[in-house]
Amino acid sequence: MPQFGSYPPAASLEQSDTVLALQQGAVKQATVQQIQAAVSDASRWIFIPTGNFTSVPLSDTEISMSDTSGMAKGLPLRLATTAGTKYVIVNAVETDAKITVTGPLLGTDGISTISVGKPEQVSDMNLFVAGAYGTDITQSLMVDKMETYYRWRASKAHVVEASFINHTADGTSPPKLNVLVNGTRLITDDGGNGVEVSSAGVWNTSAGVEINAVIDRNDSLELEVTQAGGDGDARELTATLTFVLD
Repeated sequence: MPQFGSYPPAASLEQSDTVLALQQGAVKQATVQQIQAAVSDASRWIFIPTGNFTSVPLSDTEISMSDTSGMAKGLPLRLATTAGTKYVIVNAVETDAKITVTGPLLGTDGISTISVGKPEQVSDMNLFVAGAYGTDITQSLMVDKMETYYRWRASKAHVVEASFINHTADGTSPPKLNVLVNGTRLITDDGGNGVEVSSAGVWNTSAGVEINAVIDRNDSLELEVTQAGGDGDARELTATLTFVLD
């Protein structure tokens, strides 16, 4: 076989061109398309060695880890579990002990792989409702109170968290809210009733979302009041929705 450096340089590469690859001790061929796909996936999601974590979660929001290298608050994770793929965000890291995450509840679903994404895959959206917002049960709060509509214009994303805060709390009992994509509830708190928005100026954050809490291009987005406030005088609502892009 000629020496490697004796071959002439290749022209611009085509998807169907082949190169040699050493795979498990054997020399094989791969197409440029295969290499491009592998490199592209690795550039966005990086696999964590299976020896770094324990398959069975510590709790609904905690994963035991003997090595937390590469983990940091705010990073997205893709978990392959016995219940399906779950997208979560790291909330806290206890070095070489465990991580705490937000997103679909982990339950007892075994985790086979963990992949870490990039910071830029996390996106937030803020929605604001002026005036009294918890007067009635409604599946179209933004339309009813703000006369506005929302449509997702990016690529497919996974809803992992919803946080709500009001400037003035209800005087008797707080309203509860959920997030709707194409009319389907995403927040699993309180049996699907969603998040209770209590004291003034205090963030109230979802504990869990549906495992298939996905929003795709051109999907509609709304807020639902699942339980009206006792007095109906809760005012000035801000909702922050957090997404992980594929």
